[in-house]
Amino acid sequence: MSTTFAIAIDHNDNGIYATEEALTQAVISLTWRLGMAAPYDPIAQVATAQVTVRNMNQAFSPEQTPLLPGKRLRITSDDGTATRTHFIGRITHVEPTPGDWGHKLAIIHASDAMHELAQNQVRVTPLVDVRADEAIAAIIDQCEIRFPVLAGYIVLGRADSRVGQKLFGDPLDVDLQQGRSHFAYIGDLWGAGIAADEAIGQLANSERGRFYVNRQGQAVFLNRHHTLLQTTSQASFDDDMQGLAYIYGDEVLSEVDVTVVPRTIGNPGSLLWSLAQPQRLPRQDARQIVARYRDAEDNPMGALSLDNVAFTAKATATGGPDLTAQVDVGVLEAGMSAAVLEVRNFGEEEAYLHTLDLFGTPLMIADPLTLEWGNRYNLTTYGKQALELYLPALSDISEADQIARYELVRRQQPRGSVHQIGLNARSHAEHALARSLFDRISLSDTQTGHSGDYFIVAEEHHVEVGGYRHRVRWTLEPAEDDRFFIIGQHNLDGTRYPMY
Repeated sequence: MSTTFAIAIDHNDNGIYATEEALTQAVISLTWRLGMAAPYDPIAQVATAQVTVRNMNQAFSPEQTPLLPGKRLRITSDDGTATRTHFIGRITHVEPTPGDWGHKLAIIHASDAMHELAQNQVRVTPLVDVRADEAIAAIIDQCEIRFPVLAGYIVLGRADSRVGQKLFGDPLDVDLQQGRSHFAYIGDLWGAGIAADEAIGQLANSERGRFYVNRQGQAVFLNRHHTLLQTTSQASFDDDMQGLAYIYGDEVLSEVDVTVVPRTIGNPGSLLWSLAQPQRLPRQDARQIVARYRDAEDNPMGALSLDNVAFTAKATATGGPDLTAQVDVGVLEAGMSAAVLEVRNFGEEEAYLHTLDLFGTPLMIADPLTLEWGNRYNLTTYGKQALELYLPALSDISEADQIARYELVRRQQPRGSVHQIGLNARSHAEHALARSLFDRISLSDTQTGHSGDYFIVAEEHHVEVGGYRHRVRWTLEPAEDDRFFIIGQHNLDGTRYPMY
């Protein structure tokens, strides 16, 4: 039986992709991609989908027929034995071709939740001695992400919102494996805030784990042991791939440099931040201020606690009567790198905030420390090839030492490696549909003499003619259970190194 693809938009925001919401009959072609940009990347790119549709009746011209950004779009397939979800994301924009004599097509663009994570600037409350999964959960909790279901709920500011329930719960489903490392301090280097995907990337990189959004729209974190424990290949290919990209020797290293950021804890009651100049407060008004912690030399620092707020207010910018009694300063958020304050003037006359000081326990940031590990044999034989890792989530060189050793062993010898393969779904229908991120596959190629096991770290699909033409390209990363073992999980054979 041939494979059919279904594309649906949840126009009603009810979480149900009804038959009348399907676009299948109008679709000309589909393209979508999920996963990492390259092997060994700690965090995935934004997954994207492009759906090209016929637009003869202006059904996909948003100024003629409503098709709003934010609506959920889903791509599924049915091969007669299983129905599979391949992509869930939100429409970001629509490109209809203009003109009465044009092609009368439209391209619907959609992105997964990684797009929304990238739009969020995050700060966190003090995170001390936490695992990567715990910190990632805290970061996601700080993000403003569109809820998948809006129907039946109250949406403030929406004219057509009906009486229903107040939105609650988590808008993004997650599956976070327990991290193997503990990080002393997280978030103190983020100032007024950094993008959520950047923050998550720092943690995944320091754990040597992976973070991505899967086909079902679920955010997934894998710890560094995950791939070592997945030893069963789920598909095999023997000289029957298309477009195999094979390279020999490009991954060998002679040096690994790992940079960490040491911290020291200051005295309780220390000055964390001070207002630089008087600020005008209109009568009966409130303002929010983000105060980024600074030391005496104006260098950024963190804070383990915010214990006291002191302030004064005057009638004018240069002084005048004391109006401190009619002003209040509240702490909305005592973050690890900054505090969010609400300054309110309750009086009937304007006031000027003259002084505002925050006191607490500072977490001071020392100069970065770099640990270097080299392989003299590789340097002499293969030349200089260095890997530099900046891991600000780490503050101790003991973890940096483990990472440097791991990366050197990982890439200590020249070898052949397949970076990508292409498949025609007519020859490999089941695997083209079923295999996804971090599935393990086996490859063998006679021409290069190469064989080995790999993990899929990205999948890209191109579908035309209603599914009759379906081409797949996988980005691959070598499996490493032939070089590392986990104590308590693997048998010792004298040829592998212990995994930290």
